[in-house]
Amino acid sequence: SMRNLSRRLSRNLSRRRSSIVESLPDSPQGWVTLVTTAASAVLAYELRLQKSLTSPPNVFCQDTPYNTRLRRMLSTPADRGILSRKIQPSLLVGTRGRLASIAAYAVPHWNEDGLNMDDCGSRRLPNSDDGADSTPTSSSTKLLFREVMHMGSDGAEIAIDWEVPPEPITSSHDPYRSPNQRRNDVLRGPISRPVVIILHGINNDASFGYIRSLMKACTDRGWIAAGFNFRGCGGVPLKTPRGYTGSFTGDLRTVVNNVVGRMVNEHVPLFVVGNSLGANLITKYLGEEGRCGTLPPNVAGGISLGNPLQIHSGNMGFPWAQILGMGVKKMIMLNWNVFRHITSADHRRAIKEALLAPTIGQIDCALAPYMIRNNPEYPFEVRVGYEDGEAYWDDASSYKY
Repeated sequence: SMRNLSRRLSRNLSRRRSSIVESLPDSPQGWVTLVTTAASAVLAYELRLQKSLTSPPNVFCQDTPYNTRLRRMLSTPADRGILSRKIQPSLLVGTRGRLASIAAYAVPHWNEDGLNMDDCGSRRLPNSDDGADSTPTSSSTKLLFREVMHMGSDGAEIAIDWEVPPEPITSSHDPYRSPNQRRNDVLRGPISRPVVIILHGINNDASFGYIRSLMKACTDRGWIAAGFNFRGCGGVPLKTPRGYTGSFTGDLRTVVNNVVGRMVNEHVPLFVVGNSLGANLITKYLGEEGRCGTLPPNVAGGISLGNPLQIHSGNMGFPWAQILGMGVKKMIMLNWNVFRHITSADHRRAIKEALLAPTIGQIDCALAPYMIRNNPEYPFEVRVGYEDGEAYWDDASSYKY
């Protein structure tokens, strides 16, 4: 009977539990040995995984004489060239990229002092509208400030966290430029230095360490860095009930066009760098613009880091599908003041279904009919909605570009 079966299973589990307890060390020295052995095994596995993932970057480019010469130049010498040397990922986080996304649920946003905050948008870094100055007071220091750009497509706001390198001083006769002057050069132009726009991954923002590290690497070389926060991220609340997606390149296009319009001439280069979902977006953006011949002349190139290429959240397994889904739900709840004013009953029902869905794939399917998107052909007009999650994943996948 079921009762007898339950009793037998209970007795078996009790015996196994007892045998496990008996096999545990009964002294501090034994516990030290056990923990050391387990840690050594984990480290050995991580080192093998790190070694297997260490390799040169995959490079994709159009087959033109210029690109061929550029690739040959950047691949020489073979052991030290930018495109030929091996890249070694860091342990744990580098070998498991999803950990960076998981960390988003415990990481709050920026405030105006560059510290973290727990609310969404009630305190912000200085932006172009509030007239606040930045902390640095000398032209020999880096300048940090925030600009909030308005998206003409649907009224959304995007936060750009700028990091400007120190002014080069070649002699005592060089004029002193105040932080406000340097800040206005970036916000209104003319910009005469290379600019690097850096996009984060899903459930992250531009305050994450890997973004700040990339920005510092740029400004240490004299370039201007811009940390791009997706809509609804970085402490700037949503203005519309449509968050960021893996397919909509309109926000990136608007930011690039705005920055290009501030450059002193078309010879000042602008680069876009994307991580994970951001890598997918810049690949799709460059592909759309390149195919239509509309890429601004200042855009000199892009770097795609950890690009998923083919997006299909429905195929993501446990526990990542659940954990990444929690991050999307967190974004919805942080912006609930916008979502609760939705008048469409079907849209409200989709939001409720997304909040109750256990995985990111099911969330995508629930929200797909209400996602913001753009036509991949010029003039890239903005549209709303997909037939289903499959249609969204197909449109978002950047491998086609």
